[in-house]
Amino acid sequence: PSEKLIEYATAGSVAGLMRAMEARITIEKATARMAAQRASPKDIARIEAALQTLEASMQARDPSFDADYQFHRAIAAASGNEVFVQMLDCARGSIEQGIDVAQKLTRQGSQARIDVVISEHREILEAIRAGDSEVAGVSMAYHLLQARARITDHAGIA
Repeated sequence: PSEKLIEYATAGSVAGLMRAMEARITIEKATARMAAQRASPKDIARIEAALQTLEASMQARDPSFDADYQFHRAIAAASGNEVFVQMLDCARGSIEQGIDVAQKLTRQGSQARIDVVISEHREILEAIRAGDSEVAGVSMAYHLLQARARITDHAGIA
């Protein structure tokens, strides 16, 4: 893992972060797929507002794990299945810990890295807006896999 990772996470907590990412990939891929099928215009607006807040904090290099969490939670809510929202809320501490570490590492990265992270989130929103459940699910899984890689990659992904 990146030497910087140990600045933001203890060696013992890294395994927990990775387990949380595995669970998120499985659950959030399903939430994105269902959101693409079921999201109302109000749901889309909520996801977009959360993304705008996230983008602003990332561009300012002032990471906000709450903004990132709210983006993912808005997608879960747009799935129309409140159990997904409850599952995210139950795991919020673990999710936010992973988001916090990822954002701190990204903040120290290049502008290109920030742009990539923003682009990944935007692709998820656009797939949901288009009603394309396949692309929404794949985009979410890809984003979370890339987030995991950005946390653990010693080469320092862009």
